[in-house]
Amino acid sequence: LAPADVPPRVAQLAWGPTEGVVAARCEGGLCLLRETVLGRVMHGRWVLMQLGAHTLRLEHASKGGAALTFETKMRVRGVALHANTAVAWSGTHVEMWSFDDGGKGEPERLGSFECKAHAVAIWGESLYLCVGSRVEVANTKGVVKTTMPLMESEGSPCVLCAAGDAKLAYLAVGTDRGIVKAWDI
Repeated sequence: LAPADVPPRVAQLAWGPTEGVVAARCEGGLCLLRETVLGRVMHGRWVLMQLGAHTLRLEHASKGGAALTFETKMRVRGVALHANTAVAWSGTHVEMWSFDDGGKGEPERLGSFECKAHAVAIWGESLYLCVGSRVEVANTKGVVKTTMPLMESEGSPCVLCAAGDAKLAYLAVGTDRGIVKAWDI
């Protein structure tokens, strides 16, 4: 969990009615603390790490490599990375940034779009989005180009990963029924 500042003398802690919320009753009132699971991903020699609810950091894995820290206004639930594009999502929005492979300058925000994805992967110019009981394939503007079929007996997608090289790439999807399905992408 990310560190949280609360007023001194916490009198009581209790789980809230929604997922991932803790309430702290203090002398000065009530503080609501949201759970933040910090995401991280590596592609090539770059690592994208979530440092806090709104803070991301790109690091080059070489000795003395570049480090780029940047902020987003949304509460980040997950991150993805491919080539020179970083992606973060909140469950209601997806945001993308491009960055210089040499680590010069700040990452440039490419854009964002509304999407209720609970997991995202990127490969090339395509985003793979777990939305409800399907995997949607969208462009970087969020326009859905196609969906990837899952049978009802296979369950709903809950995790996905895109991997490969310049010649061949795959998308692997794990479902809530323990099925792993893969496609050439």
